[in-house]
Amino acid sequence: GQVLLSKTSFGGEARFACDEGFLLDGPDILHCTARGIWSGSVPECLSIVKCPPLLLEDNDGRAPIIYATERGPILRSLTSYDVGVMAEVRCLPQFALTDDNLLTCLENGQWDLPLPECVPVPPTTTPTPELRSNLIIRVNRRPDVQFWKHLRDYLYHGCIPSTVPGRQLSLFCYSASGTIAGNNWTDLSGFTLQKDAPAVTNIDVKLLGFLMRTVKPDANRLVPENLLHYILYGTVERIPPEMRYPLHIENAYRFVICQFIDIILMDRELNYDDELLVDIRQEENTNTKIKHLLKNVAQVVYQQYHHLLEERNARETAALKKIIELAEGMHPVGTSSTRTATSTTTAATPKRCPVSHLPSPPIDSHVIAVELRTATQPDEWRFEKLLYSGLQADPGDRIQYGCDAGFSMRGSGVTVCGPDGRWAVVEGFCEGAVCENPPNRPNMLIAPESRDRQYYVDDE
Repeated sequence: GQVLLSKTSFGGEARFACDEGFLLDGPDILHCTARGIWSGSVPECLSIVKCPPLLLEDNDGRAPIIYATERGPILRSLTSYDVGVMAEVRCLPQFALTDDNLLTCLENGQWDLPLPECVPVPPTTTPTPELRSNLIIRVNRRPDVQFWKHLRDYLYHGCIPSTVPGRQLSLFCYSASGTIAGNNWTDLSGFTLQKDAPAVTNIDVKLLGFLMRTVKPDANRLVPENLLHYILYGTVERIPPEMRYPLHIENAYRFVICQFIDIILMDRELNYDDELLVDIRQEENTNTKIKHLLKNVAQVVYQQYHHLLEERNARETAALKKIIELAEGMHPVGTSSTRTATSTTTAATPKRCPVSHLPSPPIDSHVIAVELRTATQPDEWRFEKLLYSGLQADPGDRIQYGCDAGFSMRGSGVTVCGPDGRWAVVEGFCEGAVCENPPNRPNMLIAPESRDRQYYVDDE
C-alpha cells in the first residue's frame, strides 16, 4: 500500500491507499492531533486475490510446509493465503530437495514456483571416489532389437494378459517353467506426463542423476523384476514404503525410460555391431548420456534374456517332439482289427494359435507369406486383416514378413505357431538399404556435417 503525508505536525493528514488487488481495512485518513498522536490506528491492506494451500501427498518425503509473512510465521492452517505470503518447503530426514523450496503467492492467485520434490537418499546414492573418477563405459553401437522390444513391453505393459489383438506378453514375464511370474505393474497405455504426473519437472535430468549411480551394476542380484527399483533407488534391497515415491511418480519414470528405449531402437539401422567406449563426463547431451547409461545397466539383464530365450526354445522343442511321437503312435480308425474301441490310444489335441495373437511385425515391414492349413490364400494378406480374420493356426503354421522398399531383412522374418498355442517371436528386423558414396563432381565438396561412414535410403 501507500501513504501520503501533508505534514507530520499538528493539523497534518496521512492518506492511505492500497495496491491493486487489495482492500483497505480501517480509516483512509488520519489526522495529527494537538496531543502529538494520530487520530486512529494505521489501517491494513487485505488481499482480494488469494492462493490455495499447497497440497502434500502421502509418503512424498515432504515435511509440513511453513507459511510466513514479513511479520513472521503464520501459526495456523488457512484455507487460502494472501498475496506476498511465502511458503517454505522442507524434506523429511533421508530425503533431499530437487528444486528451490521458497515459494511466494503472486497477484494472479498462483504460487510463483512449482512444488519441489523430495527424493529418497538411499545409502548408495553418494558415488564412491572410484566411481567419480571412472565414468567410462562400454556399450554396443547397434541394439538387439528383440531384446529391447521385450524389455520395453515388460516395463510399459507389465505382465497382465492383454485383450488387444496381436499383443503378447514379454519374455521377461515368464518363469523357467513357462508360467507367468512377472511384475504387477499397471499398463501405461494412455499414460501421459501432462495428465498423470503434471508436478514432475525436469524428469530427464533427474533420471540421468539416478543412472549415474548404475555405472557399476550389481551383476549378481540385478534381475528384470528389480531393474526399475535399482535405477530409481540405487539398490536392489527393499525400500520401506515411506521412502518410496508415490505410484504415479514411479510410473512417470517408467514411462520416460520406455521413451528412451524407443530412442535406442532408432539405432537399429546401423550396419555395424562394434562397441563404443564412452566417457560419460565428456558427453554433453543429456539424452545421449541417458541412452548410453541405459544400455550399460541393461547389459546384465541382456545376459538373462538369452538364458530365458534358450529355456523357451527348449520347452517348445520338447513339446513339439512329444506331439510328433504321439502322432506317429496313432492309427486311422478301422485299419486295425486287433484293437478294440476300449484299447485304442488317442493323442492329446495340440493347442492352436489364435491369429489375433500374432506378434507385431518388425518396423518397416509387411506380410509377404501366410502358411495356414486352415485358410485359403487371398490375393494379398495384410497384418490388420489377419488380426481380425478369426482364424486359428495349427502348430508349425508360419507367417513371414518382408521389408518395405528401401529396407532389407536381417534374420528370418518368420513367426511360427508353437505347440503351446503361442506364436514365436519374430526373429529379424528391417535394415535401411545402404547406398554407395555420393559421386564426385568437379569443384563439388560435401559439407563436413553431411559426411557419414554409410548412407541409407532418404539420406540427403
